[in-house]
Amino acid sequence: MNEEAGRPSTFAQRLRSLREAAALTQEELAHRAGLTSNAIGALERGERRRPYPHTVRALAAALDLDDAGRAALAAAARPPAVLAEVSMPTVDPGRMADSQKPRSETTGSPSDPAPVKRSSAPATPSTSLFGRDADLADIVGRVRAGDVRLLTLTGPGGVGKTRLALAAATRLEPDFPDGVAVAELAPVADPDLVLSTVAGALGLPQVGRLDVIGQLAAFLGGRRPLLVLDNVEHVLAAAGDLVELVARCPRLTIVATSRSPLRIGAEQVFPVSPLGLPVEPSSTAVLSSPAGQMFLDRARAAAPAYSVTRESAPAIAAICRRLDGVPLALELAAAHARLLAPATLLDRLDQALAVGRSRELPPRQQTMQATLDWSHGLLTRTEQVLLRRLSVFAGGFTLPMAEAVIERLPKSDLEVFAALAGLVEQSLVVGPDVNGRYRLLEPIRQYAAVRLADADEAPMMSAALAEQVADMTALAGAGLRGREQRWWLDSLDCEHANLRAALAWLGEHPETGRAAQLLADTWLYWALRGRAGEALALLDQLPGGDPESPGPERLEDRHRAAALMALAGLRYATGDVAGTRVAGGGAIESARASDRVELLGEALVLAASGAAFAGDMSAAADLLADASSLGAGVDPWVVAHLRLLHGQIEVLTGDLEAAGRTLVDGERLARLLGSPFTLATILNVRASLAKLTGEDAEALELLIEAAALASEAGISWTQVYTLPGLADLAVRGGQPELAVRLYAAGAALADGTGLAVSYPPDVERGAHGIALARAQLDPPTFERLWDSGRGLDLDQVAALAESLRGERFPPSQQNQAD
Repeated sequence: MNEEAGRPSTFAQRLRSLREAAALTQEELAHRAGLTSNAIGALERGERRRPYPHTVRALAAALDLDDAGRAALAAAARPPAVLAEVSMPTVDPGRMADSQKPRSETTGSPSDPAPVKRSSAPATPSTSLFGRDADLADIVGRVRAGDVRLLTLTGPGGVGKTRLALAAATRLEPDFPDGVAVAELAPVADPDLVLSTVAGALGLPQVGRLDVIGQLAAFLGGRRPLLVLDNVEHVLAAAGDLVELVARCPRLTIVATSRSPLRIGAEQVFPVSPLGLPVEPSSTAVLSSPAGQMFLDRARAAAPAYSVTRESAPAIAAICRRLDGVPLALELAAAHARLLAPATLLDRLDQALAVGRSRELPPRQQTMQATLDWSHGLLTRTEQVLLRRLSVFAGGFTLPMAEAVIERLPKSDLEVFAALAGLVEQSLVVGPDVNGRYRLLEPIRQYAAVRLADADEAPMMSAALAEQVADMTALAGAGLRGREQRWWLDSLDCEHANLRAALAWLGEHPETGRAAQLLADTWLYWALRGRAGEALALLDQLPGGDPESPGPERLEDRHRAAALMALAGLRYATGDVAGTRVAGGGAIESARASDRVELLGEALVLAASGAAFAGDMSAAADLLADASSLGAGVDPWVVAHLRLLHGQIEVLTGDLEAAGRTLVDGERLARLLGSPFTLATILNVRASLAKLTGEDAEALELLIEAAALASEAGISWTQVYTLPGLADLAVRGGQPELAVRLYAAGAALADGTGLAVSYPPDVERGAHGIALARAQLDPPTFERLWDSGRGLDLDQVAALAESLRGERFPPSQQNQAD
């Protein structure tokens, strides 16, 4: 006891006096207790006025206190009574004499309680909040509005619910004249003990076993405290008691944290999301993102000299993305900054999360596995099974997709819908978003994947996903070549990570041939969305041999035809003219050997394009003749691209008049087909021809439409041609500044996607145009404009194209007529 004050000393005073009595420095005590010296200093300065119970126990052990000393230290750690100290005898209130009854049951008015002592601020974590300003303001605003009786902060384990709730409670303390109390429910295993724990937090530690709610209602009377209930998810059976408590204590406000809502009438739910991620792998992006800021803050706590540099920024950004911005995961990973450089930490991230290095956290949060074990233990058996099986989805999923994959399993009787609802309720699955997609945060998915492997279910789940994706992409083959092109492109973008996972598994089973067919069905997606280089790398990695290999281990002809046709298309998109010819020739040979007519036409067009762009017009003409002889059953997409290639060859051979007629007919076929890519490509070629004939105004109109089509459908391949095409017109129109920006934007797009211009007239004109623009500008101006153009938002291309209109390029007569 502090004799002078006549009351227990504060925790800060008691801790300091005990440390000094033990002749320990702060550093020595920190070492003994498994804490940091900064944490000891904060406790002794009173900056952390309500330490965690496990912290108090660690300090008591480090100071070698006896039972009485431990009890005294624990008592000092509790905040001053939230309400006036009222002695409540543990007897049936119904048997009390009037003089013994609480004020609310006698003549005193519940709305006029005796003066009370305000509590100290609730304990706040020693680390800063990042990226939570809007959330904090929203929570505080809702509570202050007065229409919230119970606000539940929900989210997965480690997302920062407790930290946010305590920060809100601290900010709200002046609004609650009868104080703020925190009830930690994590140690409470029995829902029947929740109200007793609440009573203790509110300053009423001794309650009778009967009618605890009545005793709390009598004790609170008309007082207005704020109660924080931390970690409610495992005692949801106490929800009925909380309903009655809120009803009988009309001035009590509760802020709760839970992995799942309580689902009671008085409740409002506030989902807590992970922290925002770096938008790109740069120092600026890392430093401006909440996830990057938190990682760096915690890394500097472990290694004060830790900093983000141009070299380390990509690895730090990747760490933030891998951890999906989950604060606990970031904190656990950052604790290893003293030992591991960012790139090494990224490689060993799973190990880092499995080894706890923060003794300040409760045991259930010292590793991600411990945190997720806590959540996993609250699930039903069916929910546990579904959670581990959902880990196979690398890129999220829709409900129909999950059901379809699960149904492929032998003896599958899993009720996906009901179990998924439970996982969403427990914040282990996020969604659905506006597209109806669900996903597991990456730390949760990794945890579930380990459980899937432990259950020996990983092979069957990978096979089921791969087969489902292969069936889906079989439909995409036709869809990508017609009016539904944009829908299929967007759909495959959503499934991109699952597409990669399916390819990996199918590639390990080349005997099925489904990996080759999947690539043949989707090569256009990879090319149009600027992923051709990625697809080529995947194709190289597929087991089963090089599709171009003539050896005995090569694929069957029907599978080899599919793989080589995809290879030819991807090489064409990346500007590899020679490679296009080789792969296209092999695809033709294998398609004929296996009677794969549906692949033969496309392979002939690709091989002919390679021959023509290489200057071998004779070979190109022969291949086109072969394609034209296939008959009326040829895919309309192939027919339209045959007309396009005919027109390109006529331009290359100098027959510009014939080329004009051919390309106009090709445009007609493209509009009937409805493929934005096909139409935009033909418009680009028509614009190239218009420039050769001096019709720059018409070329501009054609390029403006091509740019709009590409922007609307999200097609990168045609933009690689359209941007330098527009830049060329800007140079010719006396606008070198705009030309440089457009050339730079085209170059940046090509660099970022691996796509390239390979049509010879456009290659030559682009090189000439850049040289001309450079000659018209001084070097510093050119470099400044070039840097500006490389950061150009492609959504601005259509507007820039419109700016080219004017006296130099008035709308063509045809455009005016339209």
